[in-house]
Amino acid sequence: MRTSKYAIYEFLLFHFFVVFYWLSFPQKDSWAVTGLLFLMIAVLLILEYLRTRIFVSPLFFWIAFWLGAIALGRMFLTEAYPLHQEWSEPLLRLVLANTVVFYWAFLLGERGKGDAACLPADAGTRPIRVFGRDLADLVLVMLALASVAFIVNVLYMGVVPQLSGDANATRGSFIATRYYRIVSLMRFSLLFVPPAIRDTDSKEKKVCLVVLTGIYLFEEMLSGWRGFTLQAIILLATSYFLFSDITDTKIRRRNLLVALLAGLAVIAFIVYVTVTRDSTFDSFERRVRYAIENFYLYVAPNFLNFQTAMQKVQPKGYLLYTVEAFWGFFRNPWEIPQYVYADIEYNIGAYNVCTYLLEPFCDLGLSGTLLWSAVIAFFSGEAFGRCRRNPSGFWLVLLGIMNITIFYLHNNFFLRSTSLLLWLAAGGVISLLSTEKRE
Repeated sequence: MRTSKYAIYEFLLFHFFVVFYWLSFPQKDSWAVTGLLFLMIAVLLILEYLRTRIFVSPLFFWIAFWLGAIALGRMFLTEAYPLHQEWSEPLLRLVLANTVVFYWAFLLGERGKGDAACLPADAGTRPIRVFGRDLADLVLVMLALASVAFIVNVLYMGVVPQLSGDANATRGSFIATRYYRIVSLMRFSLLFVPPAIRDTDSKEKKVCLVVLTGIYLFEEMLSGWRGFTLQAIILLATSYFLFSDITDTKIRRRNLLVALLAGLAVIAFIVYVTVTRDSTFDSFERRVRYAIENFYLYVAPNFLNFQTAMQKVQPKGYLLYTVEAFWGFFRNPWEIPQYVYADIEYNIGAYNVCTYLLEPFCDLGLSGTLLWSAVIAFFSGEAFGRCRRNPSGFWLVLLGIMNITIFYLHNNFFLRSTSLLLWLAAGGVISLLSTEKRE
């Protein structure tokens, strides 16, 4: 299969980025050096878009969020927060090794699948159905269930965190109820909104899907948790752009505008929640400064926390933290003796949290980090390739999960969540329940 020129340019520029990143480490605090790194990242994003014509490529997310995080995170900006330590060469080598492994594993997983547009529609023909007309009814039920569960939770708790004036004081208990678990469990249904709208012939159902989706997103914002809202946006965007007919120039231009507006809306939302979540910031100037510093503080400390773990934690030599999603069905982590399952983030004195490398390192050391980088990247490429060529409920859900996972790489090991396995199972069930496959 012929490789596009954009893929070749991207391949060469990525490896130049890695070499430059390594050689420029002595000047890591220079804004000029960091600016060059961000310029290369911008070009890589353009090349990745030209390669796929889709904004939701996992590699697009990875270039933006992981390469962007390691470019900014290695700087030492003491005026933002007294971090007390800087990047060491062992951390540099480990991060770069995982970066290269991720890129190569993604290419291996994708293996050239889906070079054509996802679900191509020839001129003058009706786009093929993916799941069938019945999907709209199922998605409407799931969205309605989630929306009602949120309202019941508000009545049960007697508070709306984001409107309380101090969301930090209430948002933790707000999401710990059985009602909010329904809201979280139904989040994956946003992946099926675009194909449901596309496949149904009922205008009333199309309108209801749009309205309920808007209500669900608004409720997620009111929870006071940026992470949940961003998960929902990523899932919806993944499906929206994936099911767009990218063979149409007008649609590609529309998608570019939608992506730009969505990006600006996400930034505005993050800033809004940041400056309103803590009631102690009463002046506008302090709120703006706090919001700007948080972009740096949500990246840099997490790498330094991981560096502390590299120095203090002795890897167990077997899988424990990284497979919590599986054994979480059977036991609560806090019920396991501390000498078996310790709170590693607390034990290393983490300022916030660590990168996704922490749990794999605590299980298997350096080899564990390389293993999980390869696993995440390979299945990201596999899911993306399959969804472009022959989408199904399972692979669509997996693609959404991988995009969220990549978004969190600098901040979390998202795959520890048990609910993700339920999402995957539900995606498979939706494919089975869809009576109409293709026309």
